[in-house]
Amino acid sequence: MTGAIAATVIVAIVGTMALLRGARPCLARINLDPAAVEPLYLVIMNPMRDRSPEREADKFFRQLAAGHVRRLEPFFGPNRQLIVVEEVRYPPVSWTVNSREDTNDNVSLSYRVKRGGGYPVVGDAQFEVTRSPAWKVTLYNATY
Repeated sequence: MTGAIAATVIVAIVGTMALLRGARPCLARINLDPAAVEPLYLVIMNPMRDRSPEREADKFFRQLAAGHVRRLEPFFGPNRQLIVVEEVRYPPVSWTVNSREDTNDNVSLSYRVKRGGGYPVVGDAQFEVTRSPAWKVTLYNATY
């Protein structure tokens, strides 16, 4: 009997992993505060997803946190001057994925960001990460 239960559990785990392998990276996104101007989501990510785009965003955040803002400036969005000033003044301290959308070789990532320098609220940051042939950050934008 124990062997049958163990086999059933193994089949269930392998089957679930096979289903998740082909599923999208963000399995569910629940808006925790629908009345908020900037939504806060509970995000359930696929554990079998390709994390390479998120690793690239993480490297980018680490460089910002280390003060390498000018080096990253070519990737900043349309508010480039504001981003340079604010990233120096309020460097990222911690960040979590708030949403992810994949289309072919492009991934849009949104993060909730806690900042240093006395920044009073949790902010948002967005990345565009493109694969050609390796994943690279092509755009960074933040809301302050």
